[in-house]
Amino acid sequence: MPRSLARLKFKLAPFVRPRGLGETLTRAHVRNRVPSTDVLRKALQRESAPGRRLNLTITVNQEWKTPRPSRKREQAPHTVRDIVDPERKARTGELIYIFRNTKSNQTIYSLGEMLDNHHLKQLPFLGRHSKPPVLRPDEWVPHCVVRFKTSEQGHNAFRKLREFRKLHEVYWDKTNPEWKKLKLKQRMNRIMDQTANTSADLARVLQLQADQGVWQQGNLDEQQKIMDERWPEVLAVAEAATSGEQEKDTPKWLLRQIFEVARQLGLKRNQKEEKQERLRTTKRSYIDRLTKINSAVRMAKDRTIAQEKLEPLTARVAEVAPWVEQLQTETAELEENFWVREPMPLEKKPSEQDEPLKLKRLRALLKKSRALEEEAKAREAEALRAVLDGPLKKELPAPFSPRVDVMWADLHDAEYARGHWPPGTEHDVLNLRGAFADVAMMRRQDFDAKTEAEVRQLQDALQKRFEPDPEPEVEEKQEPTGIWKYIPESMTRNPFRRAEAS
Repeated sequence: MPRSLARLKFKLAPFVRPRGLGETLTRAHVRNRVPSTDVLRKALQRESAPGRRLNLTITVNQEWKTPRPSRKREQAPHTVRDIVDPERKARTGELIYIFRNTKSNQTIYSLGEMLDNHHLKQLPFLGRHSKPPVLRPDEWVPHCVVRFKTSEQGHNAFRKLREFRKLHEVYWDKTNPEWKKLKLKQRMNRIMDQTANTSADLARVLQLQADQGVWQQGNLDEQQKIMDERWPEVLAVAEAATSGEQEKDTPKWLLRQIFEVARQLGLKRNQKEEKQERLRTTKRSYIDRLTKINSAVRMAKDRTIAQEKLEPLTARVAEVAPWVEQLQTETAELEENFWVREPMPLEKKPSEQDEPLKLKRLRALLKKSRALEEEAKAREAEALRAVLDGPLKKELPAPFSPRVDVMWADLHDAEYARGHWPPGTEHDVLNLRGAFADVAMMRRQDFDAKTEAEVRQLQDALQKRFEPDPEPEVEEKQEPTGIWKYIPESMTRNPFRRAEAS
């Protein structure tokens, strides 16, 4: 992605959805009053609106690059990356986006999810109207997206795809000599149409990478085999030198022998050429043996230190990872169940800060722990490669994986290279209209009518809920008549009836 596009900043998506009907009803329940018609209508409209943009953004809006202090940040656009990598975990190079011109069938390769004007430099000038001056969003559509296991493999494929496309555009007279007889405009249209060549080039690049991956894996196996053969010898030499069971294997004894041979070289009786050569050979053998022992001790010590540093970091990552996964699941459930239509008391509303803050801290801890673990693994691998000679100590690149995913906007385009795809290639459909799957489209008149009907239903339901309960009716005490009004009330009570407190 170019530097200017990488520095674009958009408005961050909130942790919870915008205020909708759930919070409106919750506030109404707390305030103990029915919201007005306008409040309910706006809440229903916010609730029915999709949570993200539906239109797919292909090209970069040039106004995003001009900073204006008074202008607010734009909402992040809905791009192809939201479809193929919604969590945005892929590094630069792991995804290659291929876009196609709907009029000329020209193709553009990009490492970013949006096209910018600098991508037009990939297109050659073949004649009049062969190279557009600017990108038009209505003319460019996604052709396919290729996902690789590593960014190194993606960068390698990106470079080869552009080289192959340049060959098609320059050496067309070698592959299609019959085009020379066509008119200039017809020949230009044939050269510009790169849809079939893109599929063929992609299949060829993946086949080359599959063969290269086998060769790279062989180099890694050979390197590992050499290390497996040499490390037991190195550890045995280091163990003998540190244990001191045999004095001749210790550095101190070898140093004494070297000094003794050096003294013998200076004696008068050893000045003959034969004796000098014999003593120098002995001294060199002692020095070589001492160097080998010191090197073995140092390499064994470095390996032990690297392994000791790696063990606690691995245990730390294994301990933190389940917490992060569990808290992430709980946070997702909390976010899903937060916005409910049923009103709930304000004091029972789930917290909006505690869980995300805890999850954010645990994620940072896990990320730091994994970074330290990777660094420790790299140091351990470097210590293990110390037994190799010269250029073999260099870390070899990871072998290219034959497992590559290709997602096509039109799956029929893969038929252009039928029979040439390597076995590990997985083809799938790029669901460009996936954002519309959970959205029900309605006419404006139907939407307004349904909104008004639901507003009336909500008002009636809330009105019944907030109506005060009727007071219980008290039966009026009837005055006794006839002879009963002359008899005292205490004498007319039933003695077998349970007494009541007055």
